[in-house]
Amino acid sequence: MTNSNRIPPVVVAKFFQSVNFDDTEIEEITRKLQEAIIDDPIISDPSAVSVAIEKTGLFKDGIAHLVGSVRNEEESRRVEEIVTRNTRGEINISNELQVKS
Repeated sequence: MTNSNRIPPVVVAKFFQSVNFDDTEIEEITRKLQEAIIDDPIISDPSAVSVAIEKTGLFKDGIAHLVGSVRNEEESRRVEEIVTRNTRGEINISNELQVKS
C-alpha cells in the first residue's frame, strides 16, 4: 500500500477493554473516527461525511452509522474501511452514505 493509500492511525484500543461505554467515551471514539476521515487524502469532501455511533450496551453490539455523501463508491468503501480498521472490526457498521450523481 502506498503512503497516499495508507489509512491514518487512530488509537481507540483502550475503549475496547471496557464492557460498557459512557457517552463521553462514545463521543471521543466518534471524534477520532471523524478525524481519521478528515485526514484521509482520498476522501474528496470529508465535511460531507459523518459518523454516528448508536450505543446498544457493549461496544461490539453498537452500530456506527456512516451518513452523508461521497463522490463515488470507492470513497464510500474507503470511509467504511477507515472505520473498520480504526475500530479493529469491533463494531457493526451501517454504511448509509449516498453517492453523489
